[in-house]
Order: sequence, then structure tokens, then C-alpha cells
Amino acid sequence: MSGLKLFAAFASPFLILASPAQAVGDAGTFYVLEVSVEGNEPIVYVKATGINNPDGCSSTSAISLTAVSEDVQDRMLATALTAKASGKRLGGWLNGCVSSPWGTIPKAINVSLKD
Repeated sequence: MSGLKLFAAFASPFLILASPAQAVGDAGTFYVLEVSVEGNEPIVYVKATGINNPDGCSSTSAISLTAVSEDVQDRMLATALTAKASGKRLGGWLNGCVSSPWGTIPKAINVSLKD
């Protein structure tokens, strides 16, 4: 085996392990302070206190609602608005961080209305 192939075979697992990790984590439950929709994409922000931070984002004053399709994102937005209007808590799952006006914030991939 050539020296380069031997190095690649040995180093590959370490390069994979050194990559930044993201893990799906529980958002906790929290009361919604504000819901805002911005931009052309659109970007949906939910401001709250007490949001868990499993990926170590720089800020937990808000989460970004990020879905695989516009339909799902619309349902996530409706759930956040329902939580705000009813005074109920919001919960869900987070996966990674996204850039925002408040620094990097948790990215919600699922939200649910809590009692």
C-alpha cells in the first residue's frame, strides 16, 4: 500500500470524528414572547425565554422555525401563533444553529403546543 493510501485510510476516521456535530435535542417548554416573519424565504423567529440549547448556539432568546416544506413551516407558524394567542407553552425539537439578528440561535425542526 502506498504511503498516501495508508495515510488516507488512517486519517479518514479522525477527520470524520473531528467534524462539528449537531444533535437533535429537546427544546424544553417555554412561553412565546413574540413571533415574527421576515424576508422572502420566509424566516420565522419565535422569541421566548427558557429555550434549551443542546447545540451550544450563541443565543437562546429566540428559535428559528425551519421546515422541509412551506406547508410544514406554515403549520409550525400556526402552532407558534396559537401558543402566543392562548398563553400555552411551546415545545419541540431542535437541530443545529442558524444565523439571526441575535447571533446564532437554535433551529427548530418540530414544534408542539404544550399544556
